[in-house]
Amino acid sequence: MVFPGIVDDLPPLMAAAECIGLHGALVTVVAVGASEAVSDHMASRKVRLISLARVAYPGTVAGKFLLRLSFSRLLRRAAGEATPDVIWYHGGHAMAYSGVLRGCRCLRVAHAHELYDRMRRLRMIQNEFLRKADLCIVPEENRAWILKVDSGARAPFVVVPNCPPMDSLPAVRDKDAARTAFHAHGGSPECGRFIIYQGLMDPGRSVVKIVEAFRQLEDRHVGLILLGWGAESYIAQVRAAVDGDGRIAMIPRVPPPGHLEITAGCSVGVISYEPTSLNTVYCAPNKLWEYALLGVAVLAPAYPGLKGVIGRTVRGTTYDPASQASMKKGMADLLNGKIGEDDFDPSSFPSVPKLYADIHARLCGGLSRHE
Repeated sequence: MVFPGIVDDLPPLMAAAECIGLHGALVTVVAVGASEAVSDHMASRKVRLISLARVAYPGTVAGKFLLRLSFSRLLRRAAGEATPDVIWYHGGHAMAYSGVLRGCRCLRVAHAHELYDRMRRLRMIQNEFLRKADLCIVPEENRAWILKVDSGARAPFVVVPNCPPMDSLPAVRDKDAARTAFHAHGGSPECGRFIIYQGLMDPGRSVVKIVEAFRQLEDRHVGLILLGWGAESYIAQVRAAVDGDGRIAMIPRVPPPGHLEITAGCSVGVISYEPTSLNTVYCAPNKLWEYALLGVAVLAPAYPGLKGVIGRTVRGTTYDPASQASMKKGMADLLNGKIGEDDFDPSSFPSVPKLYADIHARLCGGLSRHE
């Protein structure tokens, strides 16, 4: 599996690697780097990691150029050592390296995590690779049709939701972890129930709007946890929106799957995307399934893929992404309802290991035809 980034940033890669390994595949992930926690987690799942041992992606043009050269050499070396039967490219940035292994006689899997409808170069790279791939994996059904039509790909498309395997969830669900983290980061001692937003903080994720909607709630016993990372310029905007409100705590990123210890102690999990691209309107957030598997009610924008899941498979409600009042009402409605672990049935969620079992069988069949 190829990913020219930090593994922590792509939990669906971790799920794919460990699930395909459950069915007998020897999995090697070639990446720029990973945190120690994520490296240990992958090792515990018998996934081999070959990396440049970086913990962050360079921010300068020169740094990125040098990293590309280093990653190309690493990828050639890793392919030479592993002699793979399948090369599995995660995202358009990985597909850009497909020429490095042009002579490798392998099945090619395109795992298309994004649409790139606003990123012309990556869209062209991904579409070109999709036309050459033997199998295409996408996280949401609408995305599959958009990509199939846009690229003209003839390979089969398989939908695998960004749902983590059940056994990758925290072994001990410490319900005090959210409260402890909230108070440790300056949250009010009066708060005992929590709404959480976890993940990237940037303008496209409307985190400032989440803060503004939450501040309209009057219950001093409910806190908001903002768990994640982002560009410092936007983090400063979020801090300004918080403006000393003791009911809101900003917690730095916790490497997956450790962040779920905090999530498990929350009542409501928020998903937020601005309707600025097809990629966001047809979003496929892994946090949707993380919230749901932990018994956290989901509040999400009323976009097509989410409306088909929330209120049916997943407990929660949707809101109008153009209305702050609608978001605030959704928060209040979920807080005032019955919030408990008895309200959901994990057996109704997608069986990601089963989906990857089918993919493994399909790939093995493809290999036998190649022999």
